Amino acid sequence: MGRKWTGIGAGAGALLPDGLMVALGLGLIGAILWGLGQLLNFLTSL
Repeated sequence: MGRKWTGIGAGAGALLPDGLMVALGLGLIGAILWGLGQLLNFLTSL
C-alpha cells in the first residue's frame, strides 16, 4: 500500500521542476506561519 503512494509522489516530483517544488514548500511554510500568527493575535486579543 505504502509503495504505491511513494511511486505516485516520486512520479509527481519528477514531473515538476525543482524550483516549483521549492516554491510550493516555501509557500506552505509561509501559510502555516501566517496562520499561527493570526491565531496568536486572536488569542492575545481575548
